[in-house]
Amino acid sequence: AEVRGLFYLGSALSWFDRPRFEAAAERAMDLAGRLDNDLLRSHARGYAAYWNLLLRGPREEDVGAPGEAIDAARRARDRLLLGQHVARASYFRCLRSEYRAGCEAAREGMDLALEVGDGFDYLLCHFFLAWGLLHAGQWGDMLGVLEKGIRMAESNGHQLWATLFHLEEALLYEKAFHFEAARRLCEQGLKRAREAGHGHSQLLSQVLLGFAYLGLERYDRARHCLSEVAEPQARGRILMDWNWQMPLGLCLSELELAGGDRARARVEAERVCAQAAQSGERTYLSLARRMLARLFDEEQDLPRALGEITAAVTALEGFEAPMAEWQVCATAAELNQKSGRPSDAKAFMARSARTIERLADSLGAAPALRQSFLSAPQVLAAMR
Repeated sequence: AEVRGLFYLGSALSWFDRPRFEAAAERAMDLAGRLDNDLLRSHARGYAAYWNLLLRGPREEDVGAPGEAIDAARRARDRLLLGQHVARASYFRCLRSEYRAGCEAAREGMDLALEVGDGFDYLLCHFFLAWGLLHAGQWGDMLGVLEKGIRMAESNGHQLWATLFHLEEALLYEKAFHFEAARRLCEQGLKRAREAGHGHSQLLSQVLLGFAYLGLERYDRARHCLSEVAEPQARGRILMDWNWQMPLGLCLSELELAGGDRARARVEAERVCAQAAQSGERTYLSLARRMLARLFDEEQDLPRALGEITAAVTALEGFEAPMAEWQVCATAAELNQKSGRPSDAKAFMARSARTIERLADSLGAAPALRQSFLSAPQVLAAMR
């Protein structure tokens, strides 16, 4: 009973009080090791793995725990516990670039949450489903999921969830090069997050606002936003802050490159490579390798640029990561053309164009966003 109570206490504290959340998590994990009941022990280990993910990031020793908890709950036909672990397993799958599997788990989690009347996990599954759809390139479906999640959150008075869904919407806008709309959403999100005192929403808002300003070529504003969140030691740790270090690092690398500081840009890109390799996140690993290739190309070191872009392409093998694929293949085409390999360049150009068309087609129900994506200079250059 105490372990169950600590799980619920930790879930509440995780929104606003990290130190007390960590204390509750440590107590729950300590007690969980002494449980005799197989189902509750598996449940505790699964929950502990998820909390470790939130607090510290992916750990190899936690990889199997969510699946074991799901299996134990299915055997016991405990729909409540099953729904909790299926929902959280979807995030584990997405972080390992298994986006479609993560989406399937999130959808099952939504059905189970409705069945047992768990509104929180229902919204949690919407968040993870939108994250998986973004990275799987199903952008139109993502918009539908966010619209439904926002409506549900607002009707239940959960403004923090509504804010988080709007920020995921801003992230999609940025991937489609609709930076002005993203900026407006991020500024609204940052205001609401500060009013609520929710650290994770503030962090997410500022990272995405930095992205938006970078896209708008307002570099001083981008640097101001990102400098406030770049160093965890300086600002204090925030739940799940490790997860945003990869997109943050890529943004900082782009910002340093725009300012002409290739050395600092390389440091940021190499840091993202290390983080992504540790977690198994292929989208950000390949994008960081692509950034290194671009930096070596700027230094007119074509052999090393080709080596990095080859590593970026290799990182995508066996994985579906279209958000990264079109960019990596476009850069691979450019570098192969420079190195006198026109047939390889042509193949990469065709692959990039196919991926761009697929992403654009997913936005058929959002014509303005589709047009923003297809008319972006980077996309036009890749298509040419």
